[in-house]
Amino acid sequence: MQGLKNEQGYTLIEMVIVIVLLGIIGVVVATPLVETGIVWQEISARKNSLQVARLSLDKMVRELRNTQKMATDTPNISDNSTASCLSFTTGANQNFTFNLNGTVLEECRGCDCGAIVAPNNLALNVSGFTVTCYDVGNLAIACNTVANVRRVKLQLSVTESAEVANLDSEVTLRNLQGV
Repeated sequence: MQGLKNEQGYTLIEMVIVIVLLGIIGVVVATPLVETGIVWQEISARKNSLQVARLSLDKMVRELRNTQKMATDTPNISDNSTASCLSFTTGANQNFTFNLNGTVLEECRGCDCGAIVAPNNLALNVSGFTVTCYDVGNLAIACNTVANVRRVKLQLSVTESAEVANLDSEVTLRNLQGV
């Protein structure tokens, strides 16, 4: 029996203490890594939604800047335009319509707000699209008051993974193309 007393080893209590300490160290080290991953996903979703919103808004502004001028020096905006649908004719005599259909922002060439056929999806996961028109005195007016429209404000909200990107842009219709 004397040989057993000289044997060296770990007791069960020592092993449990080591396992508990390793578990605490693991939690302390892993928590920042997990939080970093979550933040990275949120930033990535925000970047993606902002990029979609920016590209869509830039395209709308680019096309709207080329609005055709009618003989009465007024922009060729459709009288069917609303707060969520804008139709106009460009200097190249091409009809454009931007319309919010549920959560999809649609672009349609050769269409009018009253009759949209075979639109292209410009942006998905759109939570808001608002068109506000202004007259010479910077007063908000209905966009179908064509003779008085001088400035158009576009507001676009895109949501992806609970991250919302809100962008807006204004187009002054001073230098109208055509006629």
